[in-house]
Amino acid sequence: MKTLLIFTLLLFTQKFFAFEQPYTIHGTINDKIGALANVHIINLDTQEGTFTDALGNFSIVVKKGDKLKFSRYSTTPRS
Repeated sequence: MKTLLIFTLLLFTQKFFAFEQPYTIHGTINDKIGALANVHIINLDTQEGTFTDALGNFSIVVKKGDKLKFSRYSTTPRS
């Protein structure tokens, strides 16, 4: 599920990678239950990162070719 989410997000944002200029990507991360808060998004090329808010929203600056990593740690299982 996580892989599908990342793949879909990258396809959606591909048009932003057309130039070398930095762009801010805005998005929302959800699973089958709803919004995911506190997902860590890091640009592996610049080491800049952010977290999703309570509604799963985030924004991060990227350039063409940058790699993003999404991770979430939770001690409470979602049901």
